Amino acid sequence: SRMTHDEATALLDAAGWPVSEGGLRKKNGQTLKVRVVGWQGEAFRRKASDLIVKTWRAAGVDAEVIPVDHAGYTALAQDLGGRAEAFVGGWGALRMPVTVLARKVGTDGAQNRGHFSHPGIDKALGAAAASALNADRMASVREIQLMLDEQVPWIPLAYPDYLFAVRVEIEGLTFGLVDSWYEWPRHLWRARWRAEAGSQRR
Repeated sequence: SRMTHDEATALLDAAGWPVSEGGLRKKNGQTLKVRVVGWQGEAFRRKASDLIVKTWRAAGVDAEVIPVDHAGYTALAQDLGGRAEAFVGGWGALRMPVTVLARKVGTDGAQNRGHFSHPGIDKALGAAAASALNADRMASVREIQLMLDEQVPWIPLAYPDYLFAVRVEIEGLTFGLVDSWYEWPRHLWRARWRAEAGSQRR
């Protein structure tokens, strides 16, 4: 649930983590510390982890970002192992939410699988796309989110984007863990091909 800065700090105070000298919260001599894994190669996770840490520091928490590359992020996300307390997941819609919404809920959106259509949303998407000011675009995005909350066009349980087809003639293909569909096939699909003449087709 959402809360204000004052509400959050009041909860920390009530939990026995008062602000001590130096501006940090301590309890029984122990400093309240939070380490967040921040994948530096992906804009959303990098910016979100920095914002989270900044917010926690303002509340008196000794917070820091652990900067990692993709391999480090994947390893820590699977098992923090006492090296961190949190990591940022999700997709990279932070920079271009209008584009993401247009694809998923616009009448002609490429990922609008259920053929959802709403004149008000289409109008707001058009206004956002035509605006040169980020503040105006974000106002349209908030308007769209409110309309989506009323309509509830879908409840995402699994995304069709995670399903990939392979031709039956292709042999020797081994699939590994896919962290997110938009990374395929750059690093995460981990497809290995056997070098057998005549057995491979794209």
